[in-house]
Amino acid sequence: MKMMKIKAILLEGKVAYEPDTHSVYNVGDEKNQVTLAIPASLCFFDLLQKKGEIVSHDELLSSAWESRGMIVAPNTLYQNMSILRKSLISLGISSNIIKTVPKRGFVIPSDFPVEFIYETENTLPEKSQQEAFDKSKPPEVISAPPPEHTESVSRWVQNLVLTLICGLVVYSSYLVSNYLGEDTIPQYIAPDFVKIKSMSDCQIFRNVSLEGDEFFTKFMTDKNLTCGKEKWWYLTNYPPSLQVSLLRCSKELNVKSSPTTSLCVSDFYSESDQ
Repeated sequence: MKMMKIKAILLEGKVAYEPDTHSVYNVGDEKNQVTLAIPASLCFFDLLQKKGEIVSHDELLSSAWESRGMIVAPNTLYQNMSILRKSLISLGISSNIIKTVPKRGFVIPSDFPVEFIYETENTLPEKSQQEAFDKSKPPEVISAPPPEHTESVSRWVQNLVLTLICGLVVYSSYLVSNYLGEDTIPQYIAPDFVKIKSMSDCQIFRNVSLEGDEFFTKFMTDKNLTCGKEKWWYLTNYPPSLQVSLLRCSKELNVKSSPTTSLCVSDFYSESDQ
């Protein structure tokens, strides 16, 4: 039996996600697509296929980065998930599409409305289907299938291009990590973090957000957070969501010359924890 390829995934009946193009858009408004970062898109696709199941951090890191030859810090996963949520909410998707399970992973609730549209099915969202019927089209001319050697050459070219792109990404990462000066490093690590206050001897930063210092100060007070051995804290929130991520590090993230690596611990607080 031939396996059907997923063409698109319909979310809440109003937003379409296309795994091949890594894009999301409102049904009937394909011209205004939002292109997702490839790692965020791969994580999203994995979560949708396992709807109702908790997908661990290791699984997502493996499918989105390690499968493409890249090793990243766990905080990169949290940042991609936050950006993914923000993109979906901007299209009108409810904020509970992706739930964070602290220290375990992420999950799309089993009752969240999702519809898979396959390549071999003539199934389109209602508005797109009506537009297709409204347009008069001449009969399609079915051409003969290309010779086998043409497909082999095409596949070889695709593999070559993919290899070159991966090589370029690795080489670019090498240049960034080895040739950029220390004064340049902060814009790559934490471009949108500002200091808000000091608690004991901890240095506390927050991302540039619609929420002011008061929101983050109240969050720390409500949670009774105290300064420990990790002296550098990085708080992240993207309104309208109340979810907050906290990254606590042993060293400042923009210190490049340190002989030891900055060790970090991350915590995620969902809306139900607020």
